[in-house]
Amino acid sequence: MKDRYHNNFRKEMIEFIVNEPKRVLEIGSGTGKFRSHFNEDVEYWGIEPDTTSAHIASRINNTKVIVGSVPSVDKLIPNYYFDLIVCNDVIEHIQDTKGVFTFIESKLSKNGKVIVSIPNVRYLPNLKELLIFKDWSYRDAGILDRTHLRFFTKKSSQKTFEENNFKIIKYHGINSIYEGSNTWRRLINIFKYFIPVLILGQDTKYLQFGFTVEKKSNKLL
Repeated sequence: MKDRYHNNFRKEMIEFIVNEPKRVLEIGSGTGKFRSHFNEDVEYWGIEPDTTSAHIASRINNTKVIVGSVPSVDKLIPNYYFDLIVCNDVIEHIQDTKGVFTFIESKLSKNGKVIVSIPNVRYLPNLKELLIFKDWSYRDAGILDRTHLRFFTKKSSQKTFEENNFKIIKYHGINSIYEGSNTWRRLINIFKYFIPVLILGQDTKYLQFGFTVEKKSNKLL
C-alpha cells in the first residue's frame, strides 16, 4: 500500500494545472512520479518525509527533495518562489491545517497556483460501511487510511480554502465510482450505484475532489 502512495502518477490531476510554471513545489512528493507531467526545464522541488522515496525522487526523477514535513521544513524552502504548489492527498495527513496553508501562502510567487486533491469522506462505499454495516475501520490506504488526521467533504473542503485565504478557481470530483477498467465494467457500475447516488447526492460518487486555488490577495507579504 505504501508503494501505491509513493509511486502514483496522478494523471487525473493534470487538468488542474492551469498555469505554465517554471518553479514547482510538491508537498508529499513520494518518488517523484508527478514530476513527469512537466518539462525537463521546470525547476522541481519536493518535500517528502520518507527517506527512501526522497532518495529515488532526487536520483531518478530530477527533483530537489527536502526530507521532512510541513511546516517544520519552512526555513529550507525559499519564500514567494514557486509558480505552482502541488498537494496530492496530503492535507488530510497534516495535523496543523492552518499551518500548512500559512506555509503554502508564504511559498507561492505572485499569481502562483496550488493544485490539491482531497479524499471525500462521503464517498459511497464509505457511507455504506458506516450506515449499513455500522463500522468505521481504519486501513493502510483509502478514505479511512490510518494516517489520516482530518476528514473532508466537498463542502468542508471549500470552506477550508475560504477560511485560509484561498480562492477556488476550478474544482470537481475525480475518480468516480462509475469508472471501470472497460466499457462493460463502467455500465455495471452505473447500474449498481445510480440509485444510491441519486438518493444520497452526486458528491458521493467521487473518491476525491480536485481543486485549483490561488491566494485571495496576490500582494506579497
